[in-house]
Amino acid sequence: MLGKKPETATKDDKGKKLAAMTTAKDSASDRPSVANTDVPPAWFHEEMEKGFNKIHSLLDQKLNTLAVSVETLLSDNRALGQRVNVVEEEQASYAESLNILQQDFVDNKKKTQEEISGLKEHLDDLENRARRQNLRLIGFPEGVEGKNTSAFLQEWLPKILELEPGETIEIERAHRSLQRSPGEGGRPRALVIRLLRFTDVTKILDAARKKRTLQYGNSDIVIFRDMSTVLYRKRKAFLPIKKMLHAKDISFRLLHPTNLVVDLPEGRRTFTSPVSAEHYLKEYHPDMLIWTRGCQSLCRKVSKCLLPDGIDISDLV
Repeated sequence: MLGKKPETATKDDKGKKLAAMTTAKDSASDRPSVANTDVPPAWFHEEMEKGFNKIHSLLDQKLNTLAVSVETLLSDNRALGQRVNVVEEEQASYAESLNILQQDFVDNKKKTQEEISGLKEHLDDLENRARRQNLRLIGFPEGVEGKNTSAFLQEWLPKILELEPGETIEIERAHRSLQRSPGEGGRPRALVIRLLRFTDVTKILDAARKKRTLQYGNSDIVIFRDMSTVLYRKRKAFLPIKKMLHAKDISFRLLHPTNLVVDLPEGRRTFTSPVSAEHYLKEYHPDMLIWTRGCQSLCRKVSKCLLPDGIDISDLV
């Protein structure tokens, strides 16, 4: 009994081993052989190809989108460049127009200034022509003329000027300058007279120049032409030259309106401006342009007489 049990066990074990070997063989037949383990299977290639195609498709879409965006940017940039060019051209055109306008403004301003200057000179000439028969007399004490200034001067001027017997002058009208009446001891106002004829103006000025000094009682009388403020300033510009000539005892005359006639050793010379006179004297007579005590004394002497508006009478000598 004990001897049969091991035999049964042996048969069962063999059956189990046989079944295990059969199962192992079947499993081995489903797996690839050891020799083909380095080669990917077909399904792997298919999956990889699908993945690459999908990636390639996505890249193509992205690249196409990027290309469209770049093209749009380039197009916008070109359009912007064109607009910039248009703006630059317009700016250049505006700048050119502005330069033209500025030049026109400068030209018109210069022309206008020249026209205004010409009109002022013309008006000044008209004013002086209207005054050409007027004279100003400074030095007559206030009130000596009485109520009839014309009759007073009609009587006294021939006596003061020592005119020839029978030589008369006709005064159209006369009056004191339109300043405020001075107080007691103040400087008397000028007498302004208008003569009927211009020849009488010349006659009076020539006689006064020959007399050099005129007096009415104890008062010194000065007679000069009536003129505009502009002409007065032009004549005043000759004052330094006149002072120098007087100090050097050189004969000269400042003719109307602004002609300085000087008797020099080389002959008579006429200057229409103080600048031309000074240049000539500097070149040919440099020793004359020296300030002397005699000239200063003359300035102090003539400065005692003032025009009604406070202008130095020496400026009109």
